[in-house]
Amino acid sequence: LTMVASVTLLPALLSLLGLKVLPRSQRRAVRAGQFEDVHPKFWGRWAELVARRKMVTGFVGAVIMIALALPFFAMRLGHADQGNDQAKTTTRKGYDLIAQGFGQGYNSTLTAVVSGNSSQQTATKVADTLKTVKDVDHGSVVVGKPLTPTLDLISFKSSTSPQDKKTTDLVNNLRKDVLPGLYQGTSDHVYVYGQTAIYVDFAKVLSQKLPLFIIAVVGLSFLLLLVAFRSLVVPLTAAAMNLLAAGASFGLVVAIFQWGWGSEALGIGKGAPIEAWAPVMFFAILFGLSMDYQVFLVSRMHEEWVHTRDNRRAVSVGQAETGGIITAAAFIMITVFFGFILDPNRAVKLLGMGLASAVFLDAFVLRTVLVPSLMHMFGKSNWFFPKALEKITPHVSIDAEDAAHAQQTGNGNSGPRPDEPDELYTRV
Repeated sequence: LTMVASVTLLPALLSLLGLKVLPRSQRRAVRAGQFEDVHPKFWGRWAELVARRKMVTGFVGAVIMIALALPFFAMRLGHADQGNDQAKTTTRKGYDLIAQGFGQGYNSTLTAVVSGNSSQQTATKVADTLKTVKDVDHGSVVVGKPLTPTLDLISFKSSTSPQDKKTTDLVNNLRKDVLPGLYQGTSDHVYVYGQTAIYVDFAKVLSQKLPLFIIAVVGLSFLLLLVAFRSLVVPLTAAAMNLLAAGASFGLVVAIFQWGWGSEALGIGKGAPIEAWAPVMFFAILFGLSMDYQVFLVSRMHEEWVHTRDNRRAVSVGQAETGGIITAAAFIMITVFFGFILDPNRAVKLLGMGLASAVFLDAFVLRTVLVPSLMHMFGKSNWFFPKALEKITPHVSIDAEDAAHAQQTGNGNSGPRPDEPDELYTRV
């Protein structure tokens, strides 16, 4: 609906308002026929600094993002239990009392489900084996009454809490190594069931599908940017930067929510696994916002490049004229996401903190420091487009003048029109 309104309602309103949408100084300039670029002073100076010190600014930006992304490789997916609720909540008080009186694993009930013609004999062997397995509370192993002649249940508890890594390892160990040897060669089968086992399976499925999801999103975005900007380097840079932004935000979330750095001050409780659904949500929302900022930035650069063929000028002008737009839009989203942190629910806090930090890093580090620095380093290579792709790629451009010229010449990456004065396409 927003997209439809932006290409119908918004142009209609702009047409009705006319020059009233501009400040008075710009209205006078337009009426006088003066179209000189007037960059915001701060962003103009900052763009010039990045252009002069591209190696230094690029290095600093890369170090910040990579350092923040390192904890991502230690991320453990799972589910936080009530032990991570705020200390004043009744759920946390109840959890702590039960853990003190009955042990950490009292809340981690698991069930071995035995199915088959000789289920009762297999259930007895399973119960005897569980009493010898490490991290199983041996006194909690109970063989229930047979539900049917072919179905038996053995309930037991782990000696560690539901969110503990040892509990996850126990479930995996039982399924892969301990239980299969008890029923192989028979018609029976043993399944490990329980809330903890469900979360282990859920995390496993999502972690397996996440790479496919990322490849699909990044791949489609790459193709769209390739068509829009007729460049290989620009969409590759965008994809790499978006992945770096996601990695840095995940790293920050791991440090706070999993490792527990500063978590008490935020009312989160101790460290715990990251919710299994969080990476998918983060990446989907963040990638959408990141692509917006990338298009804001590069579309203006591309327009200037088409008109002047000067990469340094194109990057500097694009950064100077869009820096305020990108950071203002980011500030709005950061404020919205920070509002989530006020919610007492840990999962909501995690979503808000992760997205707010991701947008901040994307707008204030990537788009205003690292991306312009890299584009200055790459030079004219930013706009390289193989002739083989030129022939098969449809001409779709954000710049209307560029698109019209492409239809006339058959080249979507051309410079000033040969039949008109170059000064019309040169920014003063």
